[in-house]
Amino acid sequence: MKKLNYLLTMFFALTLLVGCDTDPDNNAPAKDTAGLIVDVTRSSGSLLGSPAPGVDLEDAEVELNVIGLSFDIRQSLGSQDNISKFEIYKSYTPSAEVGNPNYISNEILVTEMSSLPYELVYDSLDDFTSGFGISSTDLRIGDEFLFRVKVYQNDGDSYFFANNMGSYKVVVNCLSDLAGTYTINYTSGVQPHYVTELGPGLYEINSMMGWPTSGYKVQFTDTCGVLELLNDWQFSNEISGVGYVDADGNLIWTSVSVQDVYTDRSYPMIRQ
Repeated sequence: MKKLNYLLTMFFALTLLVGCDTDPDNNAPAKDTAGLIVDVTRSSGSLLGSPAPGVDLEDAEVELNVIGLSFDIRQSLGSQDNISKFEIYKSYTPSAEVGNPNYISNEILVTEMSSLPYELVYDSLDDFTSGFGISSTDLRIGDEFLFRVKVYQNDGDSYFFANNMGSYKVVVNCLSDLAGTYTINYTSGVQPHYVTELGPGLYEINSMMGWPTSGYKVQFTDTCGVLELLNDWQFSNEISGVGYVDADGNLIWTSVSVQDVYTDRSYPMIRQ
């Protein structure tokens, strides 16, 4: 893992981190995967709209304007010869419980299939909410719907793939359109930053604030105009940042920090 030094003159050390989730109920056992790896990276989904004005987000009903899901499951590596069937499950987690390790969401069997590829398509809100005892008026910004694949082997064993392989999450969010070119006025002069949309409310900046030409990519979320930098980039320095989208569509970062480098800096990103 690399750590960014303040003077940027030292060599960087790289350590490979492998994240493991050992929950036997949720993941494919490392020694018993029937030789199959699946790919869901072609999936897409949206539950986007506008919360009721003048109400705190946690209490505001959401008028959804964009609704859809394409959960696209394909074989990536291996063979399906030892597989008897696949199942797709969905679960719902209200925003108030997101991140709560003690909350257990109810999982519902959606469908089963004998082979891959397979695409689960939703085009209505009822498709998402069916079986959970909720309606459109119960939904709030930040609610999550998770879809994941379960595999049954010919020998009777069954498992879910690890979440980073066989699952896809759709989050209720505001409509967001922040992709484009922005500039920051540094002491050395004005420099461009390029924002790319990775998914609904999820974006990537081509280079971290403070290093406009370095290629240190970072990601952030937009939740109804509230911005949050994700602590996920190529260095081990922890990063954080919060801000908002102003009336002109500029990204106003009010507090950005990089461990051992700088703290609580403001970076207005002016849309071009």
